[in-house]
Amino acid sequence: MEYPPEQACSALREAGPDDAGEAAATAAEVLSRGGIVAWYEGWSEHGPRALGHRSILSSPLDDAFRQRLNSAVKFREPFRPVAPAVLAGEASRYFDLDWPSPFMMHIVNARAPARDSAPAVVHRHGTARVQTVATDSGLGQVITARSRG
Repeated sequence: MEYPPEQACSALREAGPDDAGEAAATAAEVLSRGGIVAWYEGWSEHGPRALGHRSILSSPLDDAFRQRLNSAVKFREPFRPVAPAVLAGEASRYFDLDWPSPFMMHIVNARAPARDSAPAVVHRHGTARVQTVATDSGLGQVITARSRG
């Protein structure tokens, strides 16, 4: 079945949140229930990394979420890792990372808090390709809302 763009946009306007804060809170709620969120905001991008502008979000708390993303959403090999997005001010708490990494260009060691609480984003050899996120960005608001509840 195909829907014209006008109909899709109209349906999203009717069903969607009214502002970015509400969208972030809604996304955080879906994630807290084990759901997967397609997050889209700002400019359209192309290339290997959209970096929060078009992202597939899932909970890092259970490796089953990574497996589900790989098999049911991304349709790729089950061993493939997914990358964590973390608030820039919190990165060094979870990873050996004390500099900004907004473009996911660095693979760093995961510290015990990440290894223990976020196994879905830690590679088998204890590293992760981290993206640091600004608190005031849309994705930062999702992370903040999710950490609150």
